[in-house]
Amino acid sequence: FPVTIRAETSNRIIPFGFNKIARIAASVLLLLGVIFALSPMGYDIFDLKNETFQAFSNGKTKKVILEDGTIIWLKGNSSLAYPEHFVSATREVNLIGEALFEVAKDASHPFIVHSNGMNTRVLGTSFNIRPVGNHIEVVVFTGKVAVSLANGSKHTLVLPSEKAICMPQEKEIKAATAENTASYLLNTEYNMSFEDARMSDVIEKIS
Repeated sequence: FPVTIRAETSNRIIPFGFNKIARIAASVLLLLGVIFALSPMGYDIFDLKNETFQAFSNGKTKKVILEDGTIIWLKGNSSLAYPEHFVSATREVNLIGEALFEVAKDASHPFIVHSNGMNTRVLGTSFNIRPVGNHIEVVVFTGKVAVSLANGSKHTLVLPSEKAICMPQEKEIKAATAENTASYLLNTEYNMSFEDARMSDVIEKIS
């Protein structure tokens, strides 16, 4: 007798939109992975390279822009060492010589400048560091700056139009009024004087 065999096909139903949801989930996981890899813990775990760059002014004023948007004007024969990426709780650079800083504001990551036995700590402001003999002067234009000896034994707060005179050998820091601040701005694009300025120029400079 002829035998008829009926093959039953089992159809699996895939919920509508499943593929789209899967793609979105994969994208989110990839993004989270990238964020984690670029975090301080990620740099340690994956041993990612974070190069240290060195900038030199070589007798001329040199403009350096860091990854966080901070602008630094190196003056004279000065040098600046800074990381390719800021991956720790603080943003730290090393300065030899003179420089004017326009620090990008980031309240959760203080900016610290190490220079010849002195530390300058800020959140977001503009100031100039200049060596004068065995001393170091810090002149503040905007915001406020905390200046301390490298060993932390002395510290002072400097406000706009003021300056701190740091004396590492004497282990002292003196505060004084900053005079002729315009001289510190020479050969830079930094200028916060708005006398007789157009409103559009003021807005552009503040931004």
